[in-house]
Amino acid sequence: MMHNFLLTSFLVAPADAALLRRTSIESSGDPNKWDKMDDFLETMFVIACKWKHGKDVNGVAAEKLKDGDIKPKELASFNAKTQSQNVAGVKRACGLIVAKGKKNCRQSCADRLGTMDSKVMEQRADCDKTCVKRYSEFEKSCNSKADNLKMLYDAKQKMAAAKKECYEGHCSKFPTVWMKDSGDMSSEVDTQCKKACTEDRVKVTCEHKFALEIDFTMAKIESACQADSDVSKCFSKEKESLSSDHESCASGGKTDCGGSFDKCKTDGKIDDTHKNAAEFCDERKKMCLEQVDEKCLKSHKGDLEKAKNECEKKDSGRQKKCVSEKTKEKEEKQVAACVEKKKPTCDEDCHASCNTDKMNTCLGNLGSTSELTSEFCTDFWQLLHESSEVDPETGNPIVLLSTSNNTH
Repeated sequence: MMHNFLLTSFLVAPADAALLRRTSIESSGDPNKWDKMDDFLETMFVIACKWKHGKDVNGVAAEKLKDGDIKPKELASFNAKTQSQNVAGVKRACGLIVAKGKKNCRQSCADRLGTMDSKVMEQRADCDKTCVKRYSEFEKSCNSKADNLKMLYDAKQKMAAAKKECYEGHCSKFPTVWMKDSGDMSSEVDTQCKKACTEDRVKVTCEHKFALEIDFTMAKIESACQADSDVSKCFSKEKESLSSDHESCASGGKTDCGGSFDKCKTDGKIDDTHKNAAEFCDERKKMCLEQVDEKCLKSHKGDLEKAKNECEKKDSGRQKKCVSEKTKEKEEKQVAACVEKKKPTCDEDCHASCNTDKMNTCLGNLGSTSELTSEFCTDFWQLLHESSEVDPETGNPIVLLSTSNNTH
């Protein structure tokens, strides 16, 4: 928090720093005395700046991760969001500096050169123009620094992606280790492995493993329960009864068709009429028998399907109970075997899963962006320092030599 306070103070009050500088020189008559304070302020500013745009971003992320507010996979996006907010904060600070600094600068001109003498009024006008010009150039340079900060963050994000490969390649299980300094990583691994190797945690790990693999054995469990099913026995019994009903349907239909055929012959007096009358009755009987077969078969199929569904419905409760009991039995057996196997080697396996030496070697080969951060912070301080420079003889502000000098 102190670093953030220092950084904010230095960013929004360079004009106050300039006034303090002039007042100290005038009162002490010793510019060297202020130079020592200048060095102190620069050191404090650079420390705060580097913390704000380096460790502070990772520190906030680490706290969020520790508290469970973000997940490991959200680290990169959270840092990117924080960095974006920091860039916007610098741009806002640039605006505050210009607004306050220009106002104080012009007020200083009025306070020092406030007489109505024409020559002094001309000097006041020149002083006022210098204030406007200086802060116009400062605003461009300051916003350029914000753009440089964005490029710095882009470089940091690429570095973070490369670091992530080192982290996940050598210590994917414990993201909290990633946020520690290299000297504290091994201790964090010890802490995490101690937690991971308790009886309860090993059991939870084994239960999770079983849950991931249950799909491979569920088919066998369901098949075994189906083998003990009463569905086949139930359906066979119903099928036997329905077959009798089907035969009765067909027999009754054939009898009705025969009766209709005899009536057709009698009514048509086929022995005394044209032979076509007999053929008509024959075709009518044939059609009747086909309709009986179709009707009885359709009814029989529907009854069979209904009987099958009812048998399966009656058995579904037993099937579910069977699957549940066999699954629980298998889980208890496999989890117990897993715990027995994992517990003795848990600590060794846990430490092997997070090799901090290899991870640090991998990270060391990537280099660092700390020099870029330091350069940015030093350049920013130089810009702020120059923005508060005054001519020791006249007390007027000194215009920045060149905007380009402050945009590298």
